Order: sequence, then structure tokens, then C-alpha cells
Amino acid sequence: MEGFIIMLKLKRLFIPCLLLVLFLVSAYFQLWERVESSVYDTWFRLSGAKDPGDQIVIIGMGEKSISELGPLAWPRSTHAALLEQLREARAVAFDLDFDIPGQPDEDRALAQAIHDHGRVVLGYALTFEAAGDDPEQGHSMNIKMPVEDFLIGAAGVGYINMPVDPDNVVRHTTVAFPLPDFPGQFMPSFHLATALVANGLDPEAISQPDPMQLRINNKLIPVDAQYQALSDFWGPAGTFPTYEYSDVLFGRVDPALLRDRICLIGPTSVLEHDYQQTPYTRGNLVLDNALPTPGVEIHASCLKTFLEGRYFQRVTTGTNLLFLLLVWLITTVLTLRRGPWAGLAIVSIMIVAIGGLAYGLWLYKHLWLNCAAPLALTIATYTAVTAESYLTAEMERRKTRALFGRYVSPAVVEELTNHPELVELGGKRQEVTILFSDIRGFTSYSEARAPEEVVSRLNEYLSAMTAIVFKHGGMIDKYMGDGMMAVFGAPVQQADHAAKAIAASQEMREQLVELNKMWEARGEHLFNIGIGLSSGPVVVGNVGSQERTDYTVIGEDVNLASRLEGLNKEHGTQLILSDRTLKSLTESGVKIPWHFEELGQVPVRGFTEPITIYTIRGEAKGIGTA
Repeated sequence: MEGFIIMLKLKRLFIPCLLLVLFLVSAYFQLWERVESSVYDTWFRLSGAKDPGDQIVIIGMGEKSISELGPLAWPRSTHAALLEQLREARAVAFDLDFDIPGQPDEDRALAQAIHDHGRVVLGYALTFEAAGDDPEQGHSMNIKMPVEDFLIGAAGVGYINMPVDPDNVVRHTTVAFPLPDFPGQFMPSFHLATALVANGLDPEAISQPDPMQLRINNKLIPVDAQYQALSDFWGPAGTFPTYEYSDVLFGRVDPALLRDRICLIGPTSVLEHDYQQTPYTRGNLVLDNALPTPGVEIHASCLKTFLEGRYFQRVTTGTNLLFLLLVWLITTVLTLRRGPWAGLAIVSIMIVAIGGLAYGLWLYKHLWLNCAAPLALTIATYTAVTAESYLTAEMERRKTRALFGRYVSPAVVEELTNHPELVELGGKRQEVTILFSDIRGFTSYSEARAPEEVVSRLNEYLSAMTAIVFKHGGMIDKYMGDGMMAVFGAPVQQADHAAKAIAASQEMREQLVELNKMWEARGEHLFNIGIGLSSGPVVVGNVGSQERTDYTVIGEDVNLASRLEGLNKEHGTQLILSDRTLKSLTESGVKIPWHFEELGQVPVRGFTEPITIYTIRGEAKGIGTA
């Protein structure tokens, strides 16, 4: 029995376990990455824009500057003049390409300005070109370094290419990459080179204490195998203090606003297409008033992230898988075998808890914990468990209807289907009252008549008597030719089962009077019946073989009721009940409307002691002889 129960539980867990395996495999192979990234971006928008302060400012080459200075690219002497306005800046970084020589006098002016300023950072880009005419030869990488005259006076140079994730959103930044020919040395990114210059540090300060970290002095940066880190972002475009290039150039900006600031110079005009999406600018950008962010402002976010050490870090794949397993386990345990509404309440709490945990770790610990897959698994597990419970319950209801539909009234069947715990099909000891009834002389009656007439007459009688048993809450156990066996107090327990059985017996006798009147009017033979009642403990349950079972009762009172039914012939009565039924009736506390007459003690085969029997006098009139 225990093995069968275990098998049922394992069967019940099959679909949830299958879901767990599918989710673990899909999470391991990062099939949820785009969804997880969207959730990660949601945390930024949920937290809202942050004040980046005024330590970093942007000198934007926007529409106003273009209208005043003309289309890009501007003469390099213009940049030289701008550097003169920024002479008190802590550092100046150009997010521009200076890889192609220009007019000699223009280049000399800018080179001299870079040298004189002493804290200028230049950017360089990497380009990838086909290695040959055959695409299978791959691509070669070219470094577009600034012209040598500019490099000579520059305080630093950094890589300006900006990596994007597969969904074209910037979340990572390349902090630095190792120099192939110089082990242990790194080339800094544009924002890191700017930070080094602003803090008076040399690129040689970059080290790698372990494969997943870079160190610059006392700052540790978590990186992946591509030396990329998860940068923080302070808001959508325009979050950092931004001044127009032309306003700074022509002295329209208070110099105090630029003194000791780190100034990043780059395009902010939509015409230059140097815009990228960030976690703050996903979705409907126009309706959200969150247009893509200029590249120079993304560099500002990366620079601010380094200066404040606000890098985010993903938890390991193993941690994410363990969290997924834990969520599945809690959801399954809490929702299994519960109702749909209780399960829904639990799942709702689980969803809030998972989202709250992921957001709290992101906000306070700067940890990225995957929660899209756990949330989906929670909902899927609840749906599977609820569907399985519903189907199992529906199968049990149908099984109960099929099993008891022929035994008890529709009202009792409905009660059993709504409360299956009321019946134990495996067997249970229960106090009941058993009723046996039989038509007197039916065998001789049936021998003299056509089978069709016999069956029709018997069905008419049994239909009326069955309705009475059902009316009083009894169960038809079986039909035995012209006899029937009924049980009161099962499958639904009844404290007053004896009273119900006696009331049904009396009504059966009264109904027989009415049936005999009808049959007499039709010129047909009349019936007489005998009824035996006994009460006591019996075993109730499914009995039979593997091919067929019946829900029935087993016990000595079953045999006793059958014996008492036969004694009606000897005592000239229609109803005989045992002292056990009278005792059960008295103990139930039901008001007794009947007058019982003791018929004495009789020996009953199978019982060592004589049984005291009773009847109810005043039988109904019109009793037949057949």
C-alpha cells in the first residue's frame, strides 16, 4: 500500500519535474538571456534617474553648436581654442577620431594645445576588415590611432569602441584589454584612460589579480572573460550636466562650472548617429521621453561607475540554477494538493518575493540575480500542479459517480463528489443498519407467467422501493432477484442510521399497500414482503477481483438481517428488527414515533447466543398473498 501511495505521488510530480528539467537546461544554455536582460533593465527604470553630480560634465557638439560653427568636422584649431577655455579642467577627453591628418597648421595648433594643457585624453577605434577576397579568410583588426603629433602631447589614450549586447543595448563596457606582445600590460578603455589621467595614474597601474578581476590601485573591477564589466547608469540622455560646445568656446559658460571638472567632448546631435540604447531607454522611447543616449554620455556613465566603484556583478550560473531549483521546490511543496485559489495566493506571494529579492540584491548589493526564469517556472509549476489536481479531482468525481450512482440517491452522490474524504474505498469499519427485503412467494408467481411480465412487474416494484431507500439516505447494496439489500449509514456516516432504516421500512410497507391497490385494479396478483433489520459495526469498502469490484458491507449483522427477514414467515409479520437496531435507535437520541413489540428470543444460525427480536405492530392494510 505504501508503495502504491509513493507511486501516485511520483506520478503527480512528473510534469513539475519535467518543467524543472526544461527550465534548468534552458537556463544553463542562456536561452532566457534576452528576457533576463529586459528584467535587469527594468530595475534601472524602476529605481529612476539618479543625480550624477557635477564632477563630470559633457561638452556636447549638438545642433546649436553646428548651427553656429558649421557642419562637422570643425577645424582642429577650433578644438585648440576650446582647450584654452578648459585650461582649468581636471581632465579633458575627446570622444572624436583624430586618425587622419588635416591641414598642417590646424594640426599644429591642436597638437600644441594638447601639449600645453597636459591633461588631454584622446580616443582610438578598432575597425575590422576582410582579410582577403575570400570571406573564409576571416577579418583583420585595424587600430585607428590618432596622428602621432597629437599622441606626443596627450596625457592618455583609450579605446572608444562600445560593445553592445545581442539586443543592441549597452550594458557592458570593455574596461581594458591585454597587450598581446606585452604580458601583464593592459590598454585602458576611453573612460578608464580618462580616469587615470584625472587621478594622475599611469596605465601600468592596471593589474589582474585573478581572471575575473582587474585592479587599479585599490579599486577592484569585476570583469568577464572579455574584460567587460557591467556599468552603472544614472539615467536617460541629458542626465549628466551638458554644455554646448559653442557656448563654452565663446565664453558663455561660467568658467567656475568647468573648473576641476572632468570634461568629455563628443557629438550630441542626432545627425551624427552616435547614439545607443541603455537600460533607461528601452521600450517606446518617444512615449517614455527617453531617447537613446549619446555615446559621449555613456562614456560619462562608465567613468562615473569607475570613480565610485559602482559596477554591477552577475551571480554565477551555478547560483542561478540553484535559485531556480529552490524556487521550484518551494512552489511545488506549497501548491501541491491545494485548491486553485490557495495556490494562486501562494504563487502571488512567491512572485512578489522573487522579484523583491532580485531587485533588492540589484539595488543594495549591485548583484544581478536572474529572476525571469524563476518567475516563469513558478507560474508554470502552479499551472501544472493545479491542472493535475483538477484532472485528478475530476477523475475521482467521475469514479465516485460511476461507483455510487447505482447505490445511492443523486443528492448523496453529489455530496460524495464534493467531499471525497467522506468515503474510503479501501475499507473502513463503520456503524450501519442493514435492511433485507424479499417478496413472499415470488418464485411460484414467476413460474406461471411470461418472463416479460415478471420482469416488468419486478421492475415496477423495485423502482418504488429503491426510491424510498434513496429518500431516507440509504444505499442500495444489491438486488437479489426479487429481494434487495440496503445499507443506512454508508458511504456517508449517519448517527441516526437506525431511525432512517426503520422509517424507510415503514414507508416501504405503506407503498406496497398503494401498489397492491393499483395491481388489484388491473386484475393482477398482489405482493407481500418481509423486511429484516439489524445494526452494528461492519467493514465497508470495495470488494471483488481485479476485473470487477463492488462497494459493499461485510459483517455478522449483514447475515443477521438476512436471517431476520426470513423469520417473518414464522411470526406472520412484515418487519423484524434485532435488539441491536433498537439499541442503536435509542443511543442516537432520535424521538421514537413507533411502538415496538418484542417477539422473544430466537436462535439464529451463526450466533452462539439467542437474539431478541422486535416488530412494529399495526401493519398496513391490503397485504397480498403472492
